[in-house]
Amino acid sequence: MIQQVTQGEDLEQPVWQELVAAVRLGSLAQLEHQRVQLGERFSAYVTHRDGRGDTLAHFAARHRRQESLCWLIEVAHVDPTLTNRHGRTPLHEAVDDYACLAYLLTALPPDRLDVNTPKRSGWTVLHTAAQKGDVRTVTLLLDYGARPTVVNKSGFTPLHVACQEGHLAIVKQLVRRDPTVALMANHNGRLPIHIAARGGFAPLVRWFLEGDGGPEDATTFKAAEGWALARISPQPPGATLCALLTAEDHAGADVYHDALVGGNLGLLRYLLLQSPEDHPFNTLLRPRLHRVEGATGKSAAHLAVLTNQLPVLQFLHDHDLLGDPDVRDTWDEWTPLAYAARYGCVDCAAYLLRECRADSSLVDRHGRSPLAIAQMWGQRGIIDLLSGGFAS
Repeated sequence: MIQQVTQGEDLEQPVWQELVAAVRLGSLAQLEHQRVQLGERFSAYVTHRDGRGDTLAHFAARHRRQESLCWLIEVAHVDPTLTNRHGRTPLHEAVDDYACLAYLLTALPPDRLDVNTPKRSGWTVLHTAAQKGDVRTVTLLLDYGARPTVVNKSGFTPLHVACQEGHLAIVKQLVRRDPTVALMANHNGRLPIHIAARGGFAPLVRWFLEGDGGPEDATTFKAAEGWALARISPQPPGATLCALLTAEDHAGADVYHDALVGGNLGLLRYLLLQSPEDHPFNTLLRPRLHRVEGATGKSAAHLAVLTNQLPVLQFLHDHDLLGDPDVRDTWDEWTPLAYAARYGCVDCAAYLLRECRADSSLVDRHGRSPLAIAQMWGQRGIIDLLSGGFAS
């Protein structure tokens, strides 16, 4: 849809529409024709922003028209650094087209085009490229000065974004370019490894902790003991592995809690069932297994039930990792069975009762039993379960 011209400016709307159409089609002949026809008035259209703040260069980059973009900058002298109302420059618009992006980065000197300029949300072009998972685009941006450590308004670096999407190749690029980004927390205190674990992306978590073992990681990793610290701090070897495995977000959740919520059994086995017994993972994680989240007091059993993941619950119980099945949180003193009752997790409730011997008579801070909670929220399956011989 052709954008309307801004009200109050001495521009002819049909002419603006023709220019936008020519840019979108890559019709350089039409653009040149309009430039000659308009004469001195052409400069007003070149500097014009429509109702969304878009210039002709925004349209060229958005519609992947490198030829139009080149003509606008080199012939019409359009300013490619202007932002629209969303804070987006033509560089942001060009992220989906390698040719347009490469042209902008190579045609303009760094003092004219800042590759780290954020749009209104705080996202840089590198954030968007990391989300899309385009290795070639990310490489290009990094080579032209894009910084992996720039954060958006939520405190997410491009590495957080890549972890959220499960893009292992992008994760490797960003960390190898600047290892310090792996230990940057967002505004909720979450490291990139937390994001990867919550998403169930086991290959990403394994790479953070071990690397590939190849020459590219020689200065970043040291075998299975984690990060080499020369570029991070002077701490002894293994200290950063400890930071990755034991770091807690603002709710008190660590990578183990996130792996539980992610529900990837392979990842849980990798983190919790290493051999030999003195493996660093066992040394660091085993003492933390029965920890509760600091802000809510939720245990591993709580989290497995809250996400309705019976296989995770079974895994923890089978390997003697569950802890007390009647542990209470610090909010309303709810047990895992109380959460199963609230959210109608019938299979998890049955397993807690039959295999874990959970006590259905325990009441919360307000004196409510799991049966009372199920009745309050109309969870018929739980009501039938607890009324069918499992009530203590």
